[in-house]
Formats: sequence, C-alpha cells, structure tokens
Amino acid sequence: MVKDTAGDLLRVSSLLKRPAFAEEDEWRVVSPLLDSNPVAPSIEYREGTSMLIPSLGFELPQSDDRQVELEHVCLGPTHHVELSMMSLNSFLAEAGAAPRQGTTYCDIPLRDC
Repeated sequence: MVKDTAGDLLRVSSLLKRPAFAEEDEWRVVSPLLDSNPVAPSIEYREGTSMLIPSLGFELPQSDDRQVELEHVCLGPTHHVELSMMSLNSFLAEAGAAPRQGTTYCDIPLRDC
C-alpha cells in the first residue's frame, strides 16, 4: 500500500514545476521505486558537490537509421560553459544524435550550494 502510494506520488510530482522554470520545456524521467529485487536495474552514483547523486542508465529511442531522435538539447547550469558544451556535443555525436534545433546553454545562474 505504502509503496503504491509512494510510486503514485513520484509520478504526480514529476508533473509539478515552479512557474519560473516553465520556459525550459524539458522532459522528466521518473523511475519506479526500486527495492532489493535482483532483477531491478543497477543504480549508479556520481560525486556531487555535497552528496552522491544516484542515476539509472537507459537507452534513448532510435529511428530506423539508428539515429537518436532529439528536437533540442539545453545544457546547464554549469561553471564551465564552453568545456561542457564541447563535451556535450562530442557525446551527442558519438551517440549518433543530432538535435534538429541544435544545442544551447540555458543561461540560468548556477548556485553553489
């Protein structure tokens, strides 16, 4: 019961967004709650500024010619805009992704928390 309710709350919370960020028009990917099920995907972690940040890998859908179909990719915020943009574009090229409307930087100020 609690697990079902928590899953429902996660799905609903992914739809909520502060009005100040409405122009981002972003995708949000929300995973189901994971437990100790050995069949569940492995959670990976990366180092954040003040904590470990969990993540799950997933495959992007591809077209018949094996290209990843993306409309636009917006990067940021980051302290290293040029380096980050170069590495993002390199990553996308290696993945066979060519966003139809290109890549841009978000221009949202980065907070140091």
